[in-house]
Amino acid sequence: MALSGKDDCVITIQPVTWAWARTKFVFQSDSSLDEINTCFATDFLLTETHRRSPPTITPPTQTLNPSAAPTFAPIMGPPPQTLEPTTTPTSNLVDPIPTGVTLLRDSSDCVSQINPLNHPDRFKCTLELTAFSNEPGGHDNTEVTLVGFEGCVIDVQPVTWAWRGESFIFQSSASLDMINDCFVVGQLITAAGASPTPAAPAVAPNLSVPTAAPSTWPSSENDTIPTGVTLLRDS
Repeated sequence: MALSGKDDCVITIQPVTWAWARTKFVFQSDSSLDEINTCFATDFLLTETHRRSPPTITPPTQTLNPSAAPTFAPIMGPPPQTLEPTTTPTSNLVDPIPTGVTLLRDSSDCVSQINPLNHPDRFKCTLELTAFSNEPGGHDNTEVTLVGFEGCVIDVQPVTWAWRGESFIFQSSASLDMINDCFVVGQLITAAGASPTPAAPAVAPNLSVPTAAPSTWPSSENDTIPTGVTLLRDS
């Protein structure tokens, strides 16, 4: 399978263990160590790329057609209709985090910012350098639900998504301890319902063509990144 790293580079790997002891990703690859370290750079989130998926999925279609052609012929009609409802809600689900901004926590704890003369009480979590964004600005903005460590959830009112490209500033009724437990150092923070799901639309059309693919392809541990595993490189 292929994994995408820094600057959209792609490395083809054969996974051995996705998250051994929850800290190590072990794999085989024809790429050199220098190529791997350049692409899978430190503190970088590795994601699955499906550029190589079509050839992988085509053979199952040919294998299944002779054995169960009558069964799959009617099922192949609905998928386009099934995908349309899926696309409609997704299009309404706008990711509140501005395009280009990645809320990847650095190695510092989040802090309280208490300065009643200038602004209401709020919090600041520093980030690995990302795109600059002063949105939405002001205070008491619409509440947004964010997901952090092991799926924990915190409701926040964003003040500045990425001040100077390095600080996420927000208001929240959560305590500082709760925020630091959820938005832990090195954690990628995502919006609830709009997180690393951009990959889903890319997979869905490919898997829908041979309707039986969902029952075979994802069932193999070595064919996709398991649910709950995030390949976020450390330092």
